[in-house]
Order: sequence, then C-alpha cells, then structure tokens
Amino acid sequence: MADRAGFTDYVEEHSDRLLRTAYLLTRDWARAEDLLQTALAGIYDRAT
Repeated sequence: MADRAGFTDYVEEHSDRLLRTAYLLTRDWARAEDLLQTALAGIYDRAT
C-alpha cells in the first residue's frame, strides 16, 4: 500500500469487514465508525 490508489483500493475492498470488526470492539456503530476512521487516517499517513 505504498501509494494512494492502492490504499483506496484496499479500503474500498475491505471497509465492510473493517467496520464490523470495529463494531465488535466498541458495540456501538458511531464509535466503530470513529475508530475505523482514526485507524485508517493513521495508516494513510504512514503509507503515503
């Protein structure tokens, strides 16, 4: 995932599964979305 397009492709392909996993951690959809967004932003900063 060393480029933006690769990162975008990864997120689009796995976003449903990632969000479900975040929900299992938080048991709250809004908090799961926040958690996933924060995690993906951190990964994006490191990947690009």
